Amino acid sequence: KTVECFNAPTKSNRYIDQEEVTRITRSFSDEEKAARLEGQFVQLSGLIYKEFKPETHVVSRFPIPDHWIRVRGIDPGLHNPTGVVWIAVSPDDELFVYDELYCTDMTIQEYATAIKAKTGQDKISYTVIDPASCSRNPAHPELKSVREEYQKYGVWTKPGNNDVAYGINAVKELLRVGEFTQKPKLYIFEDCMNLRKEMGRYRWDTHKYDADDKNKKERPRKMMDHLLDAL
Repeated sequence: KTVECFNAPTKSNRYIDQEEVTRITRSFSDEEKAARLEGQFVQLSGLIYKEFKPETHVVSRFPIPDHWIRVRGIDPGLHNPTGVVWIAVSPDDELFVYDELYCTDMTIQEYATAIKAKTGQDKISYTVIDPASCSRNPAHPELKSVREEYQKYGVWTKPGNNDVAYGINAVKELLRVGEFTQKPKLYIFEDCMNLRKEMGRYRWDTHKYDADDKNKKERPRKMMDHLLDAL
């Protein structure tokens, strides 16, 4: 049985607004453009968030107005670190990461207590958690899930989107400096040092190409990414 493969570049689709394609891909690296626009099987390498520039995205702490929306994101861990970020959303839809929690070797009750202590009197609209935390151990159905344990101790959450590629693209879009505004949509307070370190060190996995799993080359290296996962 003969199988033919046709490679159709994005620009061949006349129904797509090419100006919009140019706008979206302006911040892509050469490897990303080859993969996303030309459909080439390339191995992505290097830093993932090349758009991140401390001089642009890191800002001094300022009092956040009470009427701004505030949300939290949690990447729970037990053996691995737990990462939590606090984000304020301005009326112009700008996101400011204004606090972080990065710790390990604690119980869920202790994590929940630390989260509530850092939150203080802030009015949090909602908290997003890794959807994997909703799973129960099938061997022990009587045990609660990690998400249920957080709720038990007063931290109510809703499952987030666990699609890594979607999340990376969303953050890259927020980091990108707007053509007309000349400003990004994502900022980090200068004292959120752990998130800043992760932003500057998050890299693509550079293992060899695997013909049986072509998507492997697009996976980030799973190191120092707990706050980024929470984001």
